[in-house]
Amino acid sequence: MSSPPGRGRPFLPGSALRDATKTSFHRSQTLDYRNGCAFFRLPTVGIGGEQLHVNQLSEAELDELSSIRPTLTYGQAKRAPPSDFIPAYVAFDKKVMDQWAENDVIS
Repeated sequence: MSSPPGRGRPFLPGSALRDATKTSFHRSQTLDYRNGCAFFRLPTVGIGGEQLHVNQLSEAELDELSSIRPTLTYGQAKRAPPSDFIPAYVAFDKKVMDQWAENDVIS
């Protein structure tokens, strides 16, 4: 076990001592089949049966996150300016079709 951060040496990453009496290192199962389909479920216990600290959001926090509009994060959407209007007789002036189709006439 590691000593509390106020006594002795400072608590630094990697300075925690492991429990030498621990002998169980089983991993919990997270994959399962239901009605013939495989699905993933969150682990309930950690390696060796240790309790996991769950970081699940409450219902109020989920509602708050779902109600945030993207405009608050990204700002108003900018639309491209419309192109200038060009009439068809000007746009297709002096354009030549260079395709030729020939069909056999059956009599």
